Amino acid sequence: MHGSSGIRLYFRALALALISASQAMAAPVAGAAIVDDVQTTRELNVCTPASRKPFAYVAQDGSVRGVDVEMMQMLAGALNARVKFLQTPLDDIPQRLRAGDCDIGAGGIDVRVDRQTQVSYSTAYMVNGITPVSACARSSRYQTIQDLNRPGVRIVVLGRSLPEVYARVLLSKAQLRSVDGSAAAQTALAKGATDVYLTDSVNAVTLQKEERGLCAINPDQPVIYGEMAYMLPRGDLLTKEFVDQWLHMTKASGAFQQTLERWVK
Repeated sequence: MHGSSGIRLYFRALALALISASQAMAAPVAGAAIVDDVQTTRELNVCTPASRKPFAYVAQDGSVRGVDVEMMQMLAGALNARVKFLQTPLDDIPQRLRAGDCDIGAGGIDVRVDRQTQVSYSTAYMVNGITPVSACARSSRYQTIQDLNRPGVRIVVLGRSLPEVYARVLLSKAQLRSVDGSAAAQTALAKGATDVYLTDSVNAVTLQKEERGLCAINPDQPVIYGEMAYMLPRGDLLTKEFVDQWLHMTKASGAFQQTLERWVK
């Protein structure tokens, strides 16, 4: 099967098969699963911080774009629904999922064990470890955790992100500052207001390509392991099963890789 139209038809057929199977096997539960609600309302509400290139960010025209934006559009298409993006701070997504304001959280979201007391995660869709970005002229100074964890080393991280969690523990000697989005971190690097931006490997490579003079430091060998996934409400097993299977087939078919390469290469 070739082309984007073929991929859409393939996933529409897959979705119908998955839904039929889940409805046939599911025991009665209190309240409808999100996967069922979306088929009724024909709308998939996605909460996203929209602050992490290239996964989800606000473009100059005000639209939300990125890898996960396109993935959520594919997921909505598989459910024969339209997608609605709700810009939401990362820390507020668990509460909005519980309240039913959004059906799923997406946009470069790290898997964090401490958050699993509040939300469920889909199967991880990619390994994306933590990587430093610095001015190329000084990149040789920041190759290891030991290099980073020194007095006088200025480091920025995205607030409430996995890099911030690790940095607070492992880089206690450095000067750590959190910012609201990758654009703010990129500006700090470009203006010399920080020495290092600690981020995920894909974001690091994206910044290296966008900003002349910035270098992602060993992105294929990140200083800390990390995974990315989508946030789901706790306890909604039918929806998690559906999203996990859709995600597996999206990756196996090559659709995810094609989407990622459009934004990274």
